Amino acid sequence: GGMVDSVTTVLFGFPRKHIRMEADRVAPGFELVGKVFRASLDSGMHLGAQCVVYHRGTRVVDLAGSVSHPTTAGYTADSLQNVFSTSKCVTSVCMAVLADQGRVRYSQRVAEVWPEFGLH
Repeated sequence: GGMVDSVTTVLFGFPRKHIRMEADRVAPGFELVGKVFRASLDSGMHLGAQCVVYHRGTRVVDLAGSVSHPTTAGYTADSLQNVFSTSKCVTSVCMAVLADQGRVRYSQRVAEVWPEFGLH
């Protein structure tokens, strides 16, 4: 309430509204993910969001929700999401693991492990 509603209105042009959860499944042990997800919607930082987490091949988190607002009326668990630059984090972790295993070196040229890359 209060300050958050005021900031949300100034930043995003609308007051905080009711949160509508389209998917709301969280396995035991992953409750914090659900709590943080709902807090991100409640804060007004996101109008709609989705989060799915698999752990050892099992879906342990399946969340999709939106703030009740005219711009999110059609938002569902099937809505497409823009995900900019998310592969950079995953790629850097993979490279760190490969370097730790001695399979690549940070000083190595990309074309040495991916010859097709050197063609361009």
